[in-house]
Amino acid sequence: MQLDLGEKSKVTMTPALVSKVKNCIADFTQPYHTMGLLFLLAVAPFTAAAGDNTLFPLEPPDTSSPRATIESFMRNSSEGASLYLNGRHKDEILPWFQRANHCLDLSHVSPDRLNKAATEAALLLYEVLNRTGIPDLETIPDLEAVEEKAIQRWIVPRTQIALTRIEEGDRKGEFLFSTESVKKALDYYESVRQFPYNSGYSPGTYEKYVSRPDFRVPYTWADDLPAWANKRILRNPVWKHLALIVIAVMGVAIAYLVYRLAGTWNRRYTEQGARRGVGTLVFAVGLVVIPLTINVLLDDFVGIRFGVQAVVSKLLLATAFVAAVFAVFVLVEFVANVLISSRRVQQKSVDAQFIRVSARIIAIIAGIFVVVQASEYLGYELTPVLAGLGIGGLAVALAARPTLENIIGGFTLFADRPVKVGDYCRFGEQEGTVVDIGLRSTRLRLRDDTLVSVPNANFAQMELHNHSQRRQRLYRPIIGLRYETTSEQLRFVLAKLREMLLAHPRVSSDPMFVRFMGFGAYSLDIEMFASTKASNWLEYRAIREDLNFRIMEIVKEAGTGFAFPSQTNYYTRDSGLDAERSQEAEERVQFWRSRNKLPFPEHELEDQDQLEDTLDYPPKGSPDYVKRED
Repeated sequence: MQLDLGEKSKVTMTPALVSKVKNCIADFTQPYHTMGLLFLLAVAPFTAAAGDNTLFPLEPPDTSSPRATIESFMRNSSEGASLYLNGRHKDEILPWFQRANHCLDLSHVSPDRLNKAATEAALLLYEVLNRTGIPDLETIPDLEAVEEKAIQRWIVPRTQIALTRIEEGDRKGEFLFSTESVKKALDYYESVRQFPYNSGYSPGTYEKYVSRPDFRVPYTWADDLPAWANKRILRNPVWKHLALIVIAVMGVAIAYLVYRLAGTWNRRYTEQGARRGVGTLVFAVGLVVIPLTINVLLDDFVGIRFGVQAVVSKLLLATAFVAAVFAVFVLVEFVANVLISSRRVQQKSVDAQFIRVSARIIAIIAGIFVVVQASEYLGYELTPVLAGLGIGGLAVALAARPTLENIIGGFTLFADRPVKVGDYCRFGEQEGTVVDIGLRSTRLRLRDDTLVSVPNANFAQMELHNHSQRRQRLYRPIIGLRYETTSEQLRFVLAKLREMLLAHPRVSSDPMFVRFMGFGAYSLDIEMFASTKASNWLEYRAIREDLNFRIMEIVKEAGTGFAFPSQTNYYTRDSGLDAERSQEAEERVQFWRSRNKLPFPEHELEDQDQLEDTLDYPPKGSPDYVKRED
């Protein structure tokens, strides 16, 4: 059917529009239906495209002027609402609503609520305009009027609904329903909901939208529910609240089941490296999937609306994002453990520690990325916060300097590899076993079992003595024998000690020596120098203990003993000095003086040449003795 509106336009009437016109004519006696007929004729051009043009989903609606935007919005909303009330499939409904939503300025809506908020606002504005009416198209500014008068804002007569021109961004120059109008759409609806429909078509679309489940699933069955099920609590019907409770309880039950299964797995594979992390990883992924699944069920199936939907959705999404950060850490640690558990990497090697620290850094970066993306998705803009950090960057840098130094020090330890986990080392004035080389500090276990944490920046600058990397450990005791020990006894002890060191299987013969060191304050001192074949300090102490016992036996066998600080009082008649030897010594010195041969401060060069190399060394009787040729 075609409706001739004069020379300027001829409009094709869709079957739905024809039916509405007939209803209005049938009840022509009703005043508001008379107004509805007139309004239908006024908005008929909005439905023309639906009757004779194929809908191209990728073709955006015309929003170049207030007239074009109003026309596009009303036409697409009308078609979508009509299909929705008739119980049509979502694939037929969604394109029309999406085109209607395209006419709204949704820049203030967070991405997590974009689709829901847009559809709700579009239906509310559609209901309001159907009640308040729209002026004749000729009175609405078109593109020519916009350019001629430089129009930036147009308000629908007798309403507060405004269309504003976008000044920047991808949609610059388009006229859209303003953000303020979108925000207050519900208030506008509440103000005019008692008014009759002027248009007479698609009545009650919004109320059906609230009472029914989402149109992405079969939804007409909700019309047959008992009255009590559709009573409103927080603007949602009772049956939706019941569905919310049931789904929430099921989600908690499934999460608890996953938690128990993960715990059982971890207890089963407690000592099996990477396998043990599978349970925790499954639990972490479950904490992400379960809230997201509940949110989809409530949004796209049950169709929770308004504030309840906003609060529940943000709570579930926030839970999922927090769980995602946890899952990232667990996943990265799991991958690190898989690499370390492979045969190519030793558990206590520096490579293993480097993998662990690198995994922590990657996890922190990935976690920060998830937090930033999640915040933006939920509508919490972090750009001002980051800008504030940029302004106070100097203060932050100064505050973070110790942390950065420690991180750099940690990487220095990994690159230089002076110690690894399990090594026993001396650092500064202390000694201990390396327990962990972390991102910020290195932990060591001292001999008294104290756990010490040293910042990496300090630890990397210390003089580190890695005892665990010793190929041999030095054995260097000083043995003090009593002064009563004769020279022959002393030679016996020296010989036996050398024999003992040469014969011991855990003592290296190179280098090795045993020598009569000198005369101590109260002892004849023997110096021993040998290297034991032990890298572990506990093993070295066992070997040293064995050598000490053998030294005691040799000293005892020689018939002498160890000296110790003491005083010995001798009660005997003093025989005085040997007068004969004293006289001979004095006469000898007088002879040197008379001949000008007194060797002070030095011998004459002639005497030095005569004396050089005249003593037997090694002494006569030793294996290396060589008889001198005179």
